[in-house]
Amino acid sequence: DLDPEQMLIGNESRKELMESMKTYLSDGEMECIRLYIEGHSLTEIAARTGRSEKSADNAVQRAKKKIAKKRRSFVNFGRTPVFLKKIA
Repeated sequence: DLDPEQMLIGNESRKELMESMKTYLSDGEMECIRLYIEGHSLTEIAARTGRSEKSADNAVQRAKKKIAKKRRSFVNFGRTPVFLKKIA
């Protein structure tokens, strides 16, 4: 279990990352990756965004690649935030 300090660091890291992602992801990629991080399936993401399942998958994959490139500069005390483990 995470202690309150670790939870706060995780929440701040997530908030900072989400803000940062807005600068290099398209609106569509941002919406799809946000839903993906929240645990939605590609079918659900497609339905919520009005895309085909293939288009939703493409947006998630593009976003994951962009995030992976930017993640090298993301500092989190040597730990990958829990919500990013699904992306990695």
